[in-house]
Amino acid sequence: AGAGKSTLPAPFGGTKRNVLSPIAGARFHLVMTTSYCGRFVTSRDVITIEPFDTIGHAAEKMVAEGVSAIVVSDGGRLIGIVTERDLTRAVAGRVHSSEARVREWMTAEPKVVSESTDAVEAVQIMLDGGFRHLPVVENERAVGIVSIRDLAEWSIRTEQAQT
Repeated sequence: AGAGKSTLPAPFGGTKRNVLSPIAGARFHLVMTTSYCGRFVTSRDVITIEPFDTIGHAAEKMVAEGVSAIVVSDGGRLIGIVTERDLTRAVAGRVHSSEARVREWMTAEPKVVSESTDAVEAVQIMLDGGFRHLPVVENERAVGIVSIRDLAEWSIRTEQAQT
């Protein structure tokens, strides 16, 4: 593999092709349900929480909704994201989930993408940053979250449809 490029089994490119090639040219196309719409898979309704809520409440919402990331908003404006990794850090820090606040454990000012962001760019942002979720933002408001899993599922389905 070239510098900074990983090799993964098909449909992500195998050992001979660039890992990002199967999703080249794809664009985000958001609808608010889990679906395969056009050329890109979208995430379900964005789940939000306030910065003053407890991490316990964030964890409860994430479990109830079956998601691994939740957007932190203040007055509707995205200010952070809480992921399973953030909650793991809090647990490792031996904090009380009923006392620790989201603002203390969230990832503040996360990298974001827009609905028109190229899927290859989104994957590269995730790979470069070492994270698995990107809020999709329009006018400082989260309209969705795209995950590495969304991209992987879309890539597999696209590859299967082409064979």
